[in-house]
Amino acid sequence: MRTNARLATLLACAACASSGSPTDSAPTVATDDTPSVLEREVRAVVERVASRHEGARVGVLVLDPRDGRVVVAAGSGVLGDDEPLRRAPTGSTFKAVTLAAALGAGLDPSRVFDGAACCGVRDAHPRAQLDPRTTIVHSSNVGTARIVETVGADPIVALVDSLAWNEAFELGGRHADAALVPHDDPEMHAHFASGIGTEATLLHLASAYAAIANGGEWIAPTTRGDGTRRRVMDAQVSATLLGFLEDAVREGTGQRARVEGVRVAGKTGTVPNGDATYSLFVGLAPVDAPTRVIAVRVEALGDHHGGSAAAPVFAELWPHVAP
Repeated sequence: MRTNARLATLLACAACASSGSPTDSAPTVATDDTPSVLEREVRAVVERVASRHEGARVGVLVLDPRDGRVVVAAGSGVLGDDEPLRRAPTGSTFKAVTLAAALGAGLDPSRVFDGAACCGVRDAHPRAQLDPRTTIVHSSNVGTARIVETVGADPIVALVDSLAWNEAFELGGRHADAALVPHDDPEMHAHFASGIGTEATLLHLASAYAAIANGGEWIAPTTRGDGTRRRVMDAQVSATLLGFLEDAVREGTGQRARVEGVRVAGKTGTVPNGDATYSLFVGLAPVDAPTRVIAVRVEALGDHHGGSAAAPVFAELWPHVAP
């Protein structure tokens, strides 16, 4: 496994597209066909995870939030190491983006909402009342619907734009798909805000969570850590959301991502797809000074979820990728 030429081209274009510079002015990114020890170790984890699930496609992307550098990208299945760059459902991992936008738009973090089903969505485990923290911790669709009902869709769409989710990067001789955020139909706002119908690559997700880890500053992901920077959320918003995401690992749906002696924050996602399921987890650590964001996606046959199939992969990878 290696950071191959196509990944390098994509990331170089991500940096130049965000800065408005022409593609041919992007720095040349060196590639090496000899996998490093780190790459071999991550590849071994990916293969172990794939072997645990029938018909699995596994993608992993590790990013340094301090400079936007992609540390390693690995995958199994028909696309191999391009798997992390494939657009696929985000599930509830998108709720962190929704809440960041809502807090930035002035949502009170202590606001209490009715937990009854609404807006065409419901929760598997309903609660009488919800607030922004419990919406993230317990991955509540209803809480997310109440939030978008309060602040509207415009702040979410604006944040998605700031995070470069609408960029279509060139991937060698072809183009990688931009993210898909279907927000045009007001009747479906509760769905897209909850991540229902929303699609992105692991690169999109990792760089978005890196902005949360990085005090609200987004950095265009590259293989060299020299991407363009811009502020996409207030530092207080990112700090509040980081606390909610840590609680999601400590007591919520992401508990199996816990690492002994390390403060971990993150969010799970689960999307049924016929006979298969997409399970996701995007996490970061250590919370007090994040050095790694790890995005994991497992698509496999059967009934599993982000907390059981993807979150443990974070814990399994951490000893290998921690600086």
